[in-house]
Amino acid sequence: MASSIGARFDPLGEDLHDPYPIYAEARKAAPVFFSERLGVWCVARYDDVVAVLKDDEAFSSAEIIPRPKGMPADLDRFLDWYFADFPPLTFTDPPAHTKIRAVAARGFLPRVIARFEPTIQRITAQHLDELSGRTEFDLLTEFSYPLIMSVILEVMGIPQADHSAFVAWNKQLFTVLVGSHAADEATLIQCGRDLEDWRSYVRKIVEERRAEPREDLISFFSHSEVRGHRLEGDEVAALVMTMLAAGWEATSNALANSVEILLRRDLWSALDLASIDQVIAECLRLNGSLAWINRVAVRDTKVAGQTILTGEVVSLLWNSACHDESHYPAPTEFRPDRPRDSQELTFGHGIHYCIGAPLARTELRMALTMLHERFPGLRLSSSEPAVYRAVMTFRALESLPVTMTPPARPATPPGS
Repeated sequence: MASSIGARFDPLGEDLHDPYPIYAEARKAAPVFFSERLGVWCVARYDDVVAVLKDDEAFSSAEIIPRPKGMPADLDRFLDWYFADFPPLTFTDPPAHTKIRAVAARGFLPRVIARFEPTIQRITAQHLDELSGRTEFDLLTEFSYPLIMSVILEVMGIPQADHSAFVAWNKQLFTVLVGSHAADEATLIQCGRDLEDWRSYVRKIVEERRAEPREDLISFFSHSEVRGHRLEGDEVAALVMTMLAAGWEATSNALANSVEILLRRDLWSALDLASIDQVIAECLRLNGSLAWINRVAVRDTKVAGQTILTGEVVSLLWNSACHDESHYPAPTEFRPDRPRDSQELTFGHGIHYCIGAPLARTELRMALTMLHERFPGLRLSSSEPAVYRAVMTFRALESLPVTMTPPARPATPPGS
């Protein structure tokens, strides 16, 4: 049965739009199977996913996204810095991971993020104002993506005039990391040059904040010290790039996926804003924005009785684990009041638990609350099944066309 599922599993093809039936089949009959399509071992059950995440001695996070090979010299210089000299926090193992995370995590403590709540509220209101009077729009591309990017850049401390440049740089980074095989040489050369400009720009901002700190995260990262360790300028630059790349895609898609669930299940109009945190948690359990994440075996080991050899890649099927019947009875049902006895996997587990989770939760809570207050009559423009992008790692909609009848309520100034 395991070989049958491994031969059929196609998360970027046949199973892209609705992977949950084959996930359920795998949890029952083949909890660890080899995917012929991906060339990796897939882990489908909650307990096994958590076991791998906890075992950072047998499994490494380094090169979970392999460095692109055969790139032009202009791009290779940036890749040397990005992968070898100052790799992203998500690509590092202890002890390097431990010292960087200890400093970075302090910038995302709930009490720190609470300082930014008025800013997040203001930015959310501005993006909703831009939709005022509209009866149709794409909630993903016209609200979710631009809103989350604006919030992240603002709390990081990036000047408004440079936001569009950051959007372009971030897209180029994604082209390099997950789309270099399909890009022509001219595009890759330009990416290399522009990403070097990005690195230089962030380094410049870091030096400015070290000289004159402000109320933003770059200042916090630049000045924080834990047990005598303070981040170098390039470490801060790499951290900013990681927070932007991971935070934008993950949170934007989490917001869109949550709205899609509430609209498709006819739950939007009666949404209980008093329990919005539980609603968000259940939406992300049902269809989280992180589809899977990889680990590399650094020694021969076993997962649920299956031997994994040194160097083999293990793909942890996040959304399958979040539907595991042994932890979530009736997993396809929307139950925001369900007992949360199990450790939630929405933002990860173990040493790589998402340090930006407090910011993401605040963004999602404010966005959904204010969107509902402004657009109580929101509905899907079509009853057709949702269409997802064929991208690695993320569970990302192609679009989310919505209709509002009657037109949106007028804006309510914050604090009124």
